[in-house]
Amino acid sequence: MDFSSFDRPFSMPFPFLEGALHYVTGAIDVLAVVILIIGAVRFTYWLVRSEFFSKDGDTRLERQNLARLELGRYILAALEVLIVADVIRTALTMQIQGLIFLAGLVVIRSAISWFLDREIEALEKNRKHDAPE
Repeated sequence: MDFSSFDRPFSMPFPFLEGALHYVTGAIDVLAVVILIIGAVRFTYWLVRSEFFSKDGDTRLERQNLARLELGRYILAALEVLIVADVIRTALTMQIQGLIFLAGLVVIRSAISWFLDREIEALEKNRKHDAPE
């Protein structure tokens, strides 16, 4: 069996969209980075607030856990957005290497998402209030 044909890209049905879709995937990547930055800024804000404005250790720990919970949600959202960009990018190249690379990325990101989701669930079970004060 000749596997060299797997290395050649398929022709895209709508070649005039290819350039625009590259810009779209770039914009989606930027959106994911923006989501991560927003999450990091909000995490830092709540972490600093918990350290310097908590009345006791229990309140500080609860606020820190809520900050971690919120950061985890932002990370999960960014990972999902990045997967969308990778799917579009793979559809544009239509090469087997791209598909294998995408499968690896999805597996790694799914594992990260699974562990983050478990941590978020654990934090939600232990929280006492709806939002930090």
